[in-house]
Amino acid sequence: MIKLLTAHWELKLVALVIAIALWLYTNGQVLHERTLVVRLPDSAVHSLPDGYRITDIQPAAREFSVKISLPENMLHSLTADAVVPRLVISADALSSGMQTFPITNRILGLDDDIRIVRVDPESVQSIRVLFAAVTADYLPVASPRLIGVPQGLEATVVLDQTRVRVSSTRAEIDHLRQSEQKLAPEPIVFDDLDPLLPQVRQERLKLTIRNPKLTVLDQVTATILFRPVTTTRTVVSLPVHVLALHEVFSRYQIDLSQPVVSVTVHGPENLLHALHPDTDLIAYVNLSQLPQPGIPVDVPVTVIAPPQISSDAVTIRVTISMLQQPAAPVLTSPTPTSTPAANARDGRSR
Repeated sequence: MIKLLTAHWELKLVALVIAIALWLYTNGQVLHERTLVVRLPDSAVHSLPDGYRITDIQPAAREFSVKISLPENMLHSLTADAVVPRLVISADALSSGMQTFPITNRILGLDDDIRIVRVDPESVQSIRVLFAAVTADYLPVASPRLIGVPQGLEATVVLDQTRVRVSSTRAEIDHLRQSEQKLAPEPIVFDDLDPLLPQVRQERLKLTIRNPKLTVLDQVTATILFRPVTTTRTVVSLPVHVLALHEVFSRYQIDLSQPVVSVTVHGPENLLHALHPDTDLIAYVNLSQLPQPGIPVDVPVTVIAPPQISSDAVTIRVTISMLQQPAAPVLTSPTPTSTPAANARDGRSR
């Protein structure tokens, strides 16, 4: 048996080597197809000098797909479903502001044994990077929007500078200037302001300006002054209600010298302008302690009003009197018939 295995071993070794080579060759010829997503973020662009900025990458969707064909023995080396190409900007392209890259294995970072079968969509023939030189210039700044300022306060915003230095492409700066758009700072939120602030309050804050198309080089500071809104007054007519226990109305008659009173209310001008007396104000007299019946007394009128609205003191004369009680019914018996027989029956029944 051993002689059978060792006989002509040279030929058997050559046959084994040939078999292994054939297996490796045929294994490499079995092809598989995969679809890869090609993404085009700004980070895919390399070697762009600091004085330049990417203005666009085409296709506009910043993404497309490629169908590739690769040998079976390379499947293990391709684990991701998406690739980011390496787009290196050459110095010769800086003057034209654009560079076009063909969709090749080298650009996509794929092995030479991988073949690109199709690009989807078919209209995508290449990758184009557009860029421009960065310049500095001044643009106007808008006042920030204030959030949370109570109605009883008015706010004044003063910027330490109305124009700010920015860096961007000349085309972008000229577009913003021609459209007369001011740079808008982020809103400022106030949640600790007292609506009844007795005096002027000053806040000095640094503004944040964010715009993806430019870089703000200067710091803008705003001084914000809060002061109470100018107060005013007005006269309104209100019906007078009576606050008393329920049984008071069933036992007493309440007479008011003025069922409707004129009340002077005052507060911030903007709040008074929006005031609806019929629904926002209630006037009443408190009779929880009743005066003596028949003796008129002056009672203050209380006015319920929204916050920051107050009223001048008003009094009216109130008189109460006992309601007349209905006479108690008198129960009478019918007169009995005066007959001896009747009397006898009444006597017997008694």
